[in-house]
Amino acid sequence: MKIAKYISAICLSLLTFSACDSDLDKVYYNESEAVPAVLSGLADTYVLDANKSQSTAIQFQWTNPQAGYAAQITNSLQMDFKGKNFGQAITLYSSTEEGPYDITTQDLNSKIMSLFQSYAKEVAVEPYDFEF
Repeated sequence: MKIAKYISAICLSLLTFSACDSDLDKVYYNESEAVPAVLSGLADTYVLDANKSQSTAIQFQWTNPQAGYAAQITNSLQMDFKGKNFGQAITLYSSTEEGPYDITTQDLNSKIMSLFQSYAKEVAVEPYDFEF
């Protein structure tokens, strides 16, 4: 009787493991088919006017990247002080869609103030260089 149980258990486990076939499609990354997202349309200089706090300060436009296969890619628009290599960058916008994204003067000023706080910098009224 014991032998019959062991033989049944072995047959059942063999049947269970032999029925497992993957139904997933295999996807391979091909670097030659990949196209990065490109941020365009930025000017060299912007002036934030407190009297126009609800107007658009900057309109960001970018293209969707292509991975060479059907992939859900999330684009994140980040800002940091120039030369900091996005070490403590602030995320302005994140989406799976292609641009544009308009940021108001008030929102951009708020993000800039957050960036000053993250670097523990004093705010002075002078030009600053940022990277996006």
